Amino acid sequence: MAHFYSTVTSKGTTHTKCGHKKRGMSSSTNGWDLGVDVDMHYDAEKDRDVATISVTHGSSGHGTAMRLGEFVKDGDSIKKIV
Repeated sequence: MAHFYSTVTSKGTTHTKCGHKKRGMSSSTNGWDLGVDVDMHYDAEKDRDVATISVTHGSSGHGTAMRLGEFVKDGDSIKKIV
């Protein structure tokens, strides 16, 4: 059974992909000069999902990505851990 779900909508059509708990899930959305990467994985040691978010230079591929951080759920809020 899937642990992660990703939804993409383009031109009015929505597509969903599923990711397994052991392998995680990654996605990228890019313009020519700006993009975003999101990686989701399960931390078995701490029994929690972890999201890593980075801003990139998009499809042009020039430059280095800026990592915004790693995030987890902490009670009813979201907490930045790195």
